[in-house]
Amino acid sequence: MKFRLLIILPVVLSAAFLIFDLAVFGENTNQSYRRIQIEFVKILWIFGSLAAALKFRKGDYLRTTWLLMAVHMIVIVFRDVISIFFLPRFSIFSNIFPWVNGGLITLANLLQVLGVWMLSRAWKVADIKLPGPIWSQWLIGLIAAGLSIAVAGPVVWENFGLLVEGQAQALVGFASALGDMITLCMVAPLFLTALALKGGYLVWPWSFFTASSIVWLFYDATGIFFVSLSGSAERFDFLINEFFRSLACLLGFSAGMAQRFVVEKIEKDLR
Repeated sequence: MKFRLLIILPVVLSAAFLIFDLAVFGENTNQSYRRIQIEFVKILWIFGSLAAALKFRKGDYLRTTWLLMAVHMIVIVFRDVISIFFLPRFSIFSNIFPWVNGGLITLANLLQVLGVWMLSRAWKVADIKLPGPIWSQWLIGLIAAGLSIAVAGPVVWENFGLLVEGQAQALVGFASALGDMITLCMVAPLFLTALALKGGYLVWPWSFFTASSIVWLFYDATGIFFVSLSGSAERFDFLINEFFRSLACLLGFSAGMAQRFVVEKIEKDLR
């Protein structure tokens, strides 16, 4: 029952955010409501990751993995707090903020990539055999890499060019897109691990995190698409983009909570 709720919650809550925004604000944009929504789903990601991490003993492989997931989002929320509360009151720092902003986002993405890399190789640490022949595993990996490069690659290249020209704000787009591109390349082992664990409770955290990573791909894709639109179309596409961000974060929360529930289930069975 717990796992079913973790499936329903991300979809229902993300859809509720979208419907509420469309119904209440229509063509207008409420910055405060959107900011509360964005920070809320990020905090839930942190909560889920910490809930998973703290269920393991110090030094455990998965404890470190989930802590990295949590800290990466903590850094992003910290960046948000600075930009919302600190920067408007101390405009003297506005010139250096783009570099600070870019630095924090770069750090967050490094932590995320490291965390996902550790999670993606958990099958090897646990000596789990991935399903299918080697060629099919490579094929899935190549498909994941191709999709990630196709979606995030142009953004990485464009922001890299701007960064070379000295535009500090481009560091955010460059680091975020590059982090997403690398992370999405690691979807293949996450997906294969989920397949290898089918039939057991351990399938849930891997399945949720795989789904979260795939939804980030849609988030990046819609983010690229809506910049070419205008008026009502731009507004609607932006909301769809925010829907995918909420869904990705909430699926990350579900992954963490599922990991915690699985450990609790194993502990209960061993008593």
